[in-house]
Amino acid sequence: MLKSRKIAVIAGDGIGPEIIRQVVKIFEVLKNYSQINLAITHAPYSAEYYLNTKVAIPDEYIAELEKNYDAILIGPFGDPRLPDGRYAREIIWNIRNKLDLFFGYQRVKVYDSWMSPLKNMQEGLADFYIIRENLESINPKPGGSYYRDTNKEIAIQSSIFSRQNIDRFIQQAFEFAGKRNYKKVVLAHKNTLMTNLHELWLKIFQEKITAFPEINADVMNIDALLFELLSDPAKFEIIVAPGDLADSIYTAGLFLQGSYGMAHICEINPVRIGAFRITQGSAVKIAGHNRANPLGAFIATIEMLKFIELDEAAEAVERALIQILQKHLVTIDMGGLIGTEELGNYFCEFLKEQLSISR
Repeated sequence: MLKSRKIAVIAGDGIGPEIIRQVVKIFEVLKNYSQINLAITHAPYSAEYYLNTKVAIPDEYIAELEKNYDAILIGPFGDPRLPDGRYAREIIWNIRNKLDLFFGYQRVKVYDSWMSPLKNMQEGLADFYIIRENLESINPKPGGSYYRDTNKEIAIQSSIFSRQNIDRFIQQAFEFAGKRNYKKVVLAHKNTLMTNLHELWLKIFQEKITAFPEINADVMNIDALLFELLSDPAKFEIIVAPGDLADSIYTAGLFLQGSYGMAHICEINPVRIGAFRITQGSAVKIAGHNRANPLGAFIATIEMLKFIELDEAAEAVERALIQILQKHLVTIDMGGLIGTEELGNYFCEFLKEQLSISR
């Protein structure tokens, strides 16, 4: 039976278009070699669009996303002509908030031992998800800067969490673990510093544990967690974290994988839509030089295919990724010798093989 899905693509800035182009190649292979009809539409929202229109992203387009699309693939943002990055924050925050994408997750997996800078890293030793609350945490309002450019200058920034949002997030985190067949869930916290905020997290986490007896649930201070993660990553399967801690945990995860080019984030509302972003940065200086690493985009694509219930396609794409890494067909940042376009072409050939095998 033919499966149809509609995907919106926002390529972003810098290396974004050339990375997204490699993913579009994957979509074309999936359309031609499997019973999948992927309708892909491209949107122009970027620094260039903002400079020309003074609009980051129209509200009407976000409403169209929710009404007509199954998922959104988003490239990195950033342009030296707009150093404050306000347009990028508007795009990301408007999509996230107006579509209520409260549940964020990032996969860390060392597919082959050569990838990691850690000694004695064995293939498959690190394989876990970082699950992050995506809407609350650090909030610029209330707060601000006062007495600017004087010796009395102060800056205030607040964090805000609500029981309602934490409750649905942790519920979804346990359900996510169950669906992916993970049995260990750890909540990261810093209640010695963020006393009021993280005590609320700990309270709700403990309340939710009783409904999931099959899950081995625990809590860890962020300092201890990071130490354990870098010394024995096999201990972890699902790490749940408030947004103010998740970035640090994911940076450690990228270190385990050996490249910032693996960076991505999946931001979803389980009953509405998901956005899958490449987050390695726009790297404007290397844009157009065929040096960008598309592997983070490929991982985001695997997760997107799972989200839109194209599991067989996701498995085929992941097997192609494993082949790429086993053969060390990677870009210069990972010690390889091939360019972005060549990597994309190799990947698609491996994907065709995988799809032919599974027919």
